[in-house]
Amino acid sequence: MYQELLTRSANPSSSFEDEDNDQHVLEPVYKRMPNTAFGISMGLVGNSIAWKAASNADIFQGRFVHGEMVNLFFWISSIVSFVVIGTCYLWKCGFRRYLVKQEWQSPIRAHFMNTPHLMLLMLAIGWPDQFFGMPVMVWRIMWTIGFIMQLSITQLMYERWFFANDAGQRLAHANPQFLLSTVGWFLLSVLGCNIGIAEDWGIGLPSFCLGVGSVLYLMVIVNVFNDTNCKTCGVSRGSPALFLLIAPPSVGVIAIDLLDKEPQSFAILSEVLLGWCIVVCLLLCRLGLTILKRPPVLGVYWAYIFPTSALATALIQYASVIDTTTTRVVAIISILLAFVFFIIVFFRMLYECYNVITIKERVWGDPLLEGENKFLLKVVNREGQIEIVSL
Repeated sequence: MYQELLTRSANPSSSFEDEDNDQHVLEPVYKRMPNTAFGISMGLVGNSIAWKAASNADIFQGRFVHGEMVNLFFWISSIVSFVVIGTCYLWKCGFRRYLVKQEWQSPIRAHFMNTPHLMLLMLAIGWPDQFFGMPVMVWRIMWTIGFIMQLSITQLMYERWFFANDAGQRLAHANPQFLLSTVGWFLLSVLGCNIGIAEDWGIGLPSFCLGVGSVLYLMVIVNVFNDTNCKTCGVSRGSPALFLLIAPPSVGVIAIDLLDKEPQSFAILSEVLLGWCIVVCLLLCRLGLTILKRPPVLGVYWAYIFPTSALATALIQYASVIDTTTTRVVAIISILLAFVFFIIVFFRMLYECYNVITIKERVWGDPLLEGENKFLLKVVNREGQIEIVSL
């Protein structure tokens, strides 16, 4: 299963007997790029969508005069990060296939396999219209690709939820990361409404997607709350994964309002759902953040970003319809809060990158690979020479 290459250094007398005294260093993260890193791109494009909503809302005219530029900055940044991370991950797919298989078999990391098509849908929603025009047909092709990928991957995920032998993959022991397999339905509904899929194709696919996502979201959160203190969940107080509870309903708020097809009023069901999002966000903020702890894997703290930016987008949409002083203040606070989250997480990642670069024994770890370190490690002898390179 594993291909092991043994490379001896200039000191051939060293042996495995001293291995316990040697320094063990994981391979560079770009050679074993975790799929959680795609959360970085999702966080960036999530902010792009929020700032696009702010720049298009009449209530922010004169306040966020450069909102379209911020939208463009985040949108392009998300593409650049996605290309870099995606290139590294493709290298991993070609040369470290068993690591990809491990992620696919993991009850948590498997759900991050949804992130490429989630990125496609979010890039389409956050598209900077002021700078790039695009034919409607291209939007519909992107929607179709996203729909096919969402349907294909989640079918495998949902089969695990109900019939997996591993208890950690069953719906009864759901983790917040399970929501990555539901949020795509809400994104499909929003994008489908924006480009008129139902009117053009004569079938209410955006409504269908919203229904699927809503039922699955309810099933997941009930089990997440029931299993939070159990060992199978593994979610700590203040965990960034818990913020994923906000993302699907926040996107759902926008989808329901768009399906209502009354731009002069805000759907009452959207208001009801928005209240839930706000209360959950306040609860999670009250529980605190784990941002001061060393991130166990690249991209983990970016789970704070996409949900908060999605909530900001929903509140901006609400304020643009219900134009009152209170709704304006709440919308402004929400987008500033999302931006503050981005700044904190971004500089926290830079700090960790600095540690990785300057302190050789500290590298980006990966809890998924703890049981396979014998296949991943470089062994450095006492003289600082690399003696064995596995993989």
